[in-house]
Amino acid sequence: MPDREMIIASLGTAGVEVVDFHWDSAGLPASAAWMLSACSAEDGREDVEFMFDDSCLIEGVNAAWWDFAHTGRLFDEEGCFLVSVGPVDGEPSARPHWARVRLRDEWDVIGKGVDRGVLGGLRD
Repeated sequence: MPDREMIIASLGTAGVEVVDFHWDSAGLPASAAWMLSACSAEDGREDVEFMFDDSCLIEGVNAAWWDFAHTGRLFDEEGCFLVSVGPVDGEPSARPHWARVRLRDEWDVIGKGVDRGVLGGLRD
């Protein structure tokens, strides 16, 4: 089970700063964030396609993520947003687990962000 320091360090490699953690059991389950990828276009999902052999793949996907996050109003008035994280420090796995985070000046949520599996699946 990850601990807070590991999550903070992993997000830090992606240029994402942890502001605080939220374990609000009355809130939206963190697993709901993953369910969005299963929505259809009819449900409002928007797709952007990329070629894996593109030499600027990471930069392009980061730019698309930024556009989606900005137009989708992901950020609050302080520039923060929530990231689903695993249970830590002995917390029950059934509770919602969120980290409130903000982007640093230099960030890479698609490249370095998945290196340790914190912001998505590990790269092959």
